[in-house]
Amino acid sequence: MKKTMFFGAVIAIFLSACSEPTLQKGDAEKILSKKYNKNLSEDLQLTDESLYAKLKSSQLAAEGYVELPPYSLNDINKPIIQLTEKSKEYLAEHPAKGAKTCRVYIARQVVSEIKSIEIKDKTHAHVRYQVSYSDLTPFAELFPGIAKDSSEHAADFTFDGHWGLSQ
Repeated sequence: MKKTMFFGAVIAIFLSACSEPTLQKGDAEKILSKKYNKNLSEDLQLTDESLYAKLKSSQLAAEGYVELPPYSLNDINKPIIQLTEKSKEYLAEHPAKGAKTCRVYIARQVVSEIKSIEIKDKTHAHVRYQVSYSDLTPFAELFPGIAKDSSEHAADFTFDGHWGLSQ
């Protein structure tokens, strides 16, 4: 009886050691989340005339997040867009006085779902996953690529003792 249990355990260990590595949805989501879950931010060019024109008809100006004082040709390469006190909570970093650019938060990006995992061979897998955007700030209106819904992406994984994103 003891010998049978011993041989059964040896066979189980042997079979598990020889089985092909599989990438589970939970593992893929954990790996992708480490890289892709983040706060998104973008630079605003405070000297940009086309951005100034776009902001004139935006909710950012209407709701008081930016001020757009009149400017002249003498103002070339000078900041013509001013951020108000109301917008300060969305600044990734506070720009120096007279700065030509500033970085603002746009949204929070998260890996929301693993759609599929295709194991190519023993050491390669292709994963399709969904990314969602939440906590959109008022500045998200300037970046139409940041949607309130989600988008689908793909990533390749490799196995070298453990699964990881391909470089």
